[in-house]
Amino acid sequence: MLPRMNIRFLAPLPLMGLLLAGCGASEPSEGDIRKAFEQQAQGVNGLLGGLTGQKMEILDLTKHQCKERPDSTAIICSFTIKMKIPVIGESEQTTEQAFIKGDKGWQIVSR
Repeated sequence: MLPRMNIRFLAPLPLMGLLLAGCGASEPSEGDIRKAFEQQAQGVNGLLGGLTGQKMEILDLTKHQCKERPDSTAIICSFTIKMKIPVIGESEQTTEQAFIKGDKGWQIVSR
């Protein structure tokens, strides 16, 4: 026969799970980084689309790692991005970019 467990000890477990889940939101996910670039690309596409009839596209993005920027609230993430750029064609590069979380989610900021 199994021993009876005191329910009072189990009650905080769901709350602890929610608190721990919130800890993972301290840096942008791969999807957040992609979304930030797609938002930036919309502005570029508005300018270039009328001139060339083409638009900038993100073909692939792989996040590598993120770290806090010591002098601000920004997070610096390294990632590899493959894009299709009007006139230039496809381009792939591994780079770092600073991000900050605002009202509209993660945004790219100047370093």
